[in-house]
This record gives sequence, structure tokens and C-alpha cells, in this order.
Amino acid sequence: MAAVCAVLQLWRADLTIPVGTGGDATFQQMLVKAIVRNGWYSPNPSLGMPDGANLLDFPMPENLHFLLIRLIALFVRLFVRDDVRSDVVVYNLFYLLTFPLAAVSATAVCRRFGQSFVVSGLIGLLFALLPYHFFRGQGHLILSAYFLVPPAVLVCWWLIRKDAVFFPEAELSEAGMPARLDWRSPRARAACLICLLVSATGVYYALFSAFLVAVAGALAAWERRRAYPAVAAAVLLGVLAVGLLANLSPSLVHMAEHGHDVEATVRLPSDAEIFGLKVVQLILPVPQHRLRALARLMNAYAKGPLVNENSAAALGLVGAIGFLLLLAGLFRPPRSARSAGPARSAGPAGPDVLPDLLSRLNLAMVLLGTIGGFGSLLAILVSPMIRGYNRVSVFIAFFSLVRVGIALDRIRDRPWPGLGGRRLATRWIGRALLALVAVLAILDQTTEAFVPPYARLKAEYRQDERFIHGVEQSLPPSSMVFQLPYLPFPEGWNVGMSSYALLTPYLHSRTLRWSFGAIRGRATDRWQKDIALLSPGELVQSLAAAGFSAIYIDRAGYPDRAAVLEDNLTEILRLRPLVSPDEGIAVFSLVEWTRRYRETFTAKEWADTREAVLHPVVLSLWPRGFSEPESWGGKIWRWSSGNGVLSLVNLSDRPTTIRIDMFISTAQLEPSRFTVTTGHEVESFEVGAKGRVYSKEMTLLPGATELGLSSDAKPVAVSGDPRTLVFRIEGFQKRVP
Repeated sequence: MAAVCAVLQLWRADLTIPVGTGGDATFQQMLVKAIVRNGWYSPNPSLGMPDGANLLDFPMPENLHFLLIRLIALFVRLFVRDDVRSDVVVYNLFYLLTFPLAAVSATAVCRRFGQSFVVSGLIGLLFALLPYHFFRGQGHLILSAYFLVPPAVLVCWWLIRKDAVFFPEAELSEAGMPARLDWRSPRARAACLICLLVSATGVYYALFSAFLVAVAGALAAWERRRAYPAVAAAVLLGVLAVGLLANLSPSLVHMAEHGHDVEATVRLPSDAEIFGLKVVQLILPVPQHRLRALARLMNAYAKGPLVNENSAAALGLVGAIGFLLLLAGLFRPPRSARSAGPARSAGPAGPDVLPDLLSRLNLAMVLLGTIGGFGSLLAILVSPMIRGYNRVSVFIAFFSLVRVGIALDRIRDRPWPGLGGRRLATRWIGRALLALVAVLAILDQTTEAFVPPYARLKAEYRQDERFIHGVEQSLPPSSMVFQLPYLPFPEGWNVGMSSYALLTPYLHSRTLRWSFGAIRGRATDRWQKDIALLSPGELVQSLAAAGFSAIYIDRAGYPDRAAVLEDNLTEILRLRPLVSPDEGIAVFSLVEWTRRYRETFTAKEWADTREAVLHPVVLSLWPRGFSEPESWGGKIWRWSSGNGVLSLVNLSDRPTTIRIDMFISTAQLEPSRFTVTTGHEVESFEVGAKGRVYSKEMTLLPGATELGLSSDAKPVAVSGDPRTLVFRIEGFQKRVP
């Protein structure tokens, strides 16, 4: 913690301010607040209005970490009375706690490997201060909690031993399998416990650990020409699988009851290539290195392709040396694992079983994680849902550091000339050299760029805090606030905003309820998407009927900074919005306008209007061939690549007549043939860049009715835009007479 304090300059930090903000850090902070306030991350009654957010479509089996967060919250609330600030303190303390947990875990496992205490402590220190830890930071809070990686590797070491975890050494025979599995031994119970704990740390570390266990079991079975190590590995893989399924069970039950939401998490097999491991980045210096020459070297490489979050894979100089030693070990004839006795009896360096095992596990992880490796094959053949294979680097880092530790212990234990034949370890100079290695390695693995801009973060955070508190005071308690522009959740995209920018007001509020946070693809998300496409007048009427008390506008999401939309709302509501000090946010109150609007209805009419808005008869979906909606100057449109589908879903149990209106235009000046296909009915007309209005009245049977929209116009390619642009649909509206 002293080293962490020095690297992050924690004396400058205020723990009631997030140490890291923006991007995915906002999402992680939302999870922590939800866990502290609601007991778990889902459901969340303060997000996803009007129905509330249910995150079970976005599985997160990190229950061990969620439990730890709850325990920290119990402690923090004894000292911090302010609910919002206590949430942030919990968030920061969990992140800071991951450093000593990683150090203690790695040190303990190195001691089990038979390494000396001083060297084990050094390896634990360097493992806790990996560049990976700081790059993941609070943006990938759960990935920063990698303290169970060393115990997972320890299980692999146990598998390579004679007894292979579950089989008493005394009962092994040359004939083959022992008579029974021994579940009672401390090692067997510890291995099962470690696998269960790893299964509760997230899919990535569970998957990578399972891969290592399978490799270790196969290696031991091959070298002994016996099946029992493979059986032991299979048992541990079963424990991992059962644990992971148990942690995923709430999401699995939810999906069984409500169907699988294919839109919630969209992954492509090519993602495994984009976010794969690059071996060169294991060896290259950390980005923005303290030495300018090394910083320039890394900056030059960073201009190349596929340099993204895999920059976090840098091992540092000590780790890189260990990585090269592991590769060199692959070319040395291995000593049979049958000769391996207990780790401690083998001495600190032991026979070459541990270095050989680490070399082979290291090679396996490189082959799994590298771009074009087995991870890419899994993405194609099994599932593309796991895509960040560069994250195997934390396992590679541990292998590499342990290998350096083995070498250091050998140096310490050998007699040295000039010291009267005494071991270097018996002299003060040995420990001094290790201390020097530790300091230089920490300086090499960390950079000044890891220090957060505390003053700026505090100023921005307090400014947002004061503004949201002002909004909260201007609205009735527990009011619902509709947020614009529409942004899919999770992992949404808007050119002017971060994916989770609309979570910011939730993090600062105490009683308000917010629309953002509804899982995309579900009914609430579709409702929000349809509401956001309405004209300003219809938008205000619908939100008032639905029970919303305000409209929150993030101006960064609009090319015109929402100028046209705000002018229209100001005219309709007859009031000016509350504007944040940085002029990035505008909030319009609907309270007074809703009071006047409701007076024009009887009680029954208002109830019917509210029901019609909250549970519309017809949903409009764009399942294929269309991009996400875009906006400019108050206009909203979708581009199509040439063939798209509009699906109109009649939620009632009887035929319903509706009218649809849209403006159709193409990307080419000259007119081309446009076709609308509804069942057996086909309409064709000419459309060019000037466009034309298309209106149609139709009767929908219960269920989905699809309209095929296509154009034979030539596509247009726009620099920097990966889409193919053929035609666009603007201002789509549907009306139920």
C-alpha cells in the first residue's frame, strides 16, 4: 500500500471523489451504488424508468466481488453518513483493496512453490503493481481484482504432482488408476474451494483458469501415461462449471422465463481478433514510460493497427525477462514430473518441474490469447461472447514473475567468489540488491500518467453533484426523469457522448428515478426508443401522461447542441431549462405543464391516456438492415444498406388500424426505384436525394407485421464510416386512430 500510495500520489486524493471516472468507470460506479443501496446489482428501481432496470440480461457472475463490496459498505457506513458519498468511498476502497489482496495472494502461492520469503514478497509486490492493474483501474473494476489468479496456478501445480490432488500417493500403483478419489485431504478441499471462488470472479478469469487446469491435467496424464491426472482435472473443471452456472443462475432463470435478449450483448467473432493479445506488447515498455526514449518507442508502435486495451499487457522489464526465460525453457529437455516430490522438499528452486510447468502453461496461454490464436477459433466455433483474450496477460505476468523468482533464489543460494564461499543470501548486500530491484521494477512498471488529475476530477465531480442536487430540489421526491438523446444500454454509442454518460445524474441523486439503464431489446427499451422519436409536442404529452416530471438533455449527443429541440420545448412548456454550469446539460421541468394538461381530462380519460402511452397497442421495431437512429437539428433518421425491415407489432388481441408516415430519401441525386413490400402487396415508386413523403394506412393482425423497404440506388461510402449508405427513413411516426 505504501507503493500504491507513492505511485498514485494518494495523499492528494479525496476518497469521496472517484479515483477514476468516465467511460466504463461510470458503469462500474453504478454497479457499486446499486449493490450498496439495493443489496445487489439487479434489479435497480432507480434506473430504466418507467418500469425499472433489470440487468439480468447482461450476466455478471462476479458474486465474490459483489459480496466483498457489501462487506466494505457495512464498514464504511459506520463512518460516512452521507449516502451518496459513502457509495463513492466503497467504490474507491474496493479498488485500493485489490492491490494488497493481489500481493498477499501471489506471495503466499510463491511460498507454496518453495520460494524464499524475501523473493516471494518481491514477486507479490511486482504482481500487485502490474501495468495491467493501473490500466484496468476503476474502468474495469472487476478485472482489477485478479487476486485469485495465483491460487488458480497453484491448483495446476498440484495437478502435476504425483497425487494429482485427489489420489493419495500411497495408493498409486504402476497398474493405473487408484481405487478411489480422496475428497478429505486438505489439498483436495483447498483445490475445490479455489475453483469455486474463481468461478465467482467473472467469466474471463474462470474461463482462463479452466483452460489452464485442462492443460495441466493433460500434461500430467501424458507424462505419466496414466489417466488419473486427467480425471482429477475433469473433477476440478466440473467444480468450476458448477460454480459458474450457480453464479449465472439468476440470469439463466430470467432468460428462461422471458426469452433470450439477443440485443443485450452484441459480439462478433472478429472481436476476438481486435481485442486479442499481441506478444510484442508483453515485452515493449509500458505506454508513457518514465524514460523518454522508451516512451517514444511505445508511442511509435501505438500508431500501428490493433493497439487498444491490449496496451495493458505490458509486463515491465522484470516480467519480460521472465517471459523470455519461459520461452527458452521450452527448448530444454524437461525433467519427468514423476520425480517431483513435495514442493518444499525440493528446495526453493526445486527440480525443474515448476519451471517446465510454467513454460508450458505460458505457451498455452499465449496460444489461447494471441491474435489469430485458439481464442479466435473459440469465438468462431463456440461463442463470440468472450472477446478480450488479451486479458490472459495477467496469467502470463504471474508465470513470468515466478520464473524470475526461481532465478533469483538460485542466485541467492549459490556460493559466490569473494565472499569466502558463503551464499549471497547470507550477506546484507543480497537483500539490498533485491530492494533495489524492487524499486527499479516499480518505477519501470508504473508511469506518472497513472496519477489521476485529482483537482480537475474533484472540481468536475462537485459541479455535477451541486447541479443534480439542484434538479432534485426543484422536483417532487421520487420523480421520474426522461433522458435524451436515446442511448442504448449497455454498450451504447453516440458520437458525442461516452457510452454511460447518462448514468452520471443517477450517481449523484438520492431520490430521483431515471430512464437510462433499460436493457436494450426489452419492452422498456423499445418504449423509450419510440418515445424519443416523437415530435417535441407529442414527446411532452406522452411523458406527462406516463408520469415523468422532467426531461434531461445531454447536449453533447446532438450535433446542434440540442438547440432546435430546446427552442421547441421552451415554446411548448413556457419556461427556460435549468442549465449546468458547464452548459452541457439542460433539464426541463414538466410539473407545471402536466398540471395544466391534466385539467383538460376527466379522471377516466387521463387513466386511459396513461394506459395508451405506457402500453401502446403497436410497437415499431427495426430488426434488420437499419442503423441506430441519428439526429440533427431536431430531425431523427435511420440509414439502411439497401434492404431493411420495419416490424410493426400489434400487442392487442384484435386487428388494429394504424397510419404510418415517413420521409424517404436516398444518398444519390438521381432518382431510383424504391419498393415497399407488405405480405403479398408490393408498392414501387421513384425516390432521389430530394426525397418524398410516404404515408400508408393499414390494418395489423395481432402479432408482428413486417414491411420490407428496399432501394436499387447506388451505395455511398463515407470516409471514417464503416456503413454502406443507400437510403434513409426520416421522421417515422405511427398513429392509432
